[in-house]
Amino acid sequence: STFPARTAFGTSALPLGARVEIEAWAVVEETR
Repeated sequence: STFPARTAFGTSALPLGARVEIEAWAVVEETR
């Protein structure tokens, strides 16, 4: 992933909606 630290942070500290948004963004970055 382009943002592994950011994704890991999202799983532990951010609200569910923000976590999903960040994870979806990471997937888009990977598949671009």
